[in-house]
Amino acid sequence: METFETIKTQVQDWHNKREDVSIATADLEMSDQYQMCVQRKILPLSDHGVFQLCDKLRIPLGYYNRLPNDMAIQQVDYWKSREQFRDKQLRLKLHQDDGVIGIVTDKHVPVANTSLIEGIEAVATKSKVDAFILTNEKLYLRLVFPDITKTLKDYKNDVVKAGIQVINSEVGSSRLFISPVIWRQVCSNGLVIADTSNRLINRIHRNKKEGISIEEQLSQIFPLNGDLYNDLFSQFFKLDYKITKRPAKEIIAEINKQFNFTQKFGEDVLQSLDIEIQERNKKIEDTTMYDVVNAYTRSAQKLPNFDNRLNVESKIATLIK
Repeated sequence: METFETIKTQVQDWHNKREDVSIATADLEMSDQYQMCVQRKILPLSDHGVFQLCDKLRIPLGYYNRLPNDMAIQQVDYWKSREQFRDKQLRLKLHQDDGVIGIVTDKHVPVANTSLIEGIEAVATKSKVDAFILTNEKLYLRLVFPDITKTLKDYKNDVVKAGIQVINSEVGSSRLFISPVIWRQVCSNGLVIADTSNRLINRIHRNKKEGISIEEQLSQIFPLNGDLYNDLFSQFFKLDYKITKRPAKEIIAEINKQFNFTQKFGEDVLQSLDIEIQERNKKIEDTTMYDVVNAYTRSAQKLPNFDNRLNVESKIATLIK
């Protein structure tokens, strides 16, 4: 299990390998369809970098990827010299080991991961690390507060803990996002709460503004006295009083359609629901929305793509309202 100290070290090591290079769009130089020439060095261009290159030049990504190598380079050479693009300043996001990992405009002013980790350290000392992922595209951190818990009435083993999740990207993959999270201990399901009362940080990486620091924002947004989470716990547990009345298969099909989930994922949710019912020694006709929501988050744990997992958790959390 990661500790906050090991996370700080990893983030600092990643930061030490990073560099930004400013360049005019007209000066972009491709040595290959997926390579760029930067400061007389040929560097690989990441998938995210290719996506951003095409986005900046308005080249359809699928079209670019299907082109032969020489035609792809011709497309970049043609569009970079067009009047609407050639004078625009870009910043290439470089990584010592991985080449060009992002291409952003000069308006992009990200919160550095090192500054972010420093900013949440005071909160982190009162929590435990539940999950941490650091890639060239994104940082994800989930912290759990062991002392802020709630138990579902009549189910002593069904304990829910409180925490926060932190998402950030220095290369334009996402904005800085810090939100409350509740974490169901019995099956390690995470449930992202979409708080609507401005008690979260949701910052676009653009035109840096002086003012309140991340530390100050966190101290206001997430007071660690449990008050923030009591309301979230209450909303969550109220779902156990909402009997579905309709067949679970029908409800899950409706939710899948609402959130555009796949049929295959819906089938897995039905299996997860069976497990939820069995673990709570209930009858299928007594299924509640609490069971349905937790079936979705249980199935989300199996998704190989972490972003897809977060997407499911965030969407399903809206059913709590």
